[in-house]
Amino acid sequence: MKTFIKSNLVKIGKGLSIGDLRALAQHEPENFVHKIQQGAEDGHLKLENLKDLRSLYQGLADVEVQVTAEVNGVQRTVTTQLFPNLTGTATIAQVNDAYQAVEAIGDQLVIDFDDPKKVTTIA
Repeated sequence: MKTFIKSNLVKIGKGLSIGDLRALAQHEPENFVHKIQQGAEDGHLKLENLKDLRSLYQGLADVEVQVTAEVNGVQRTVTTQLFPNLTGTATIAQVNDAYQAVEAIGDQLVIDFDDPKKVTTIA
């Protein structure tokens, strides 16, 4: 299994302890946020793997990180706490995975094509 966060901190059990995650986020916040996103996209960060949410909240709620988002084509940076960022990213990834797992026939019913008109009417 690929490790998505590497650290020189002491591992406890199979992964990093909450204290290790806190220290890593405080010392390398930009890299940490990137690794969270990358882990969610790769499927390594899953909501079901976050076992003790209370301890996770207590350890990470006051750690602030900067997150960039694109709003109307403009990059914006906001400061947020790490806990909702971590759990929110894991939740969104799980919802997207569940959505993608549903079989659908929509792609077999429509044909995508480029339309140079500003307004297209389909009768």
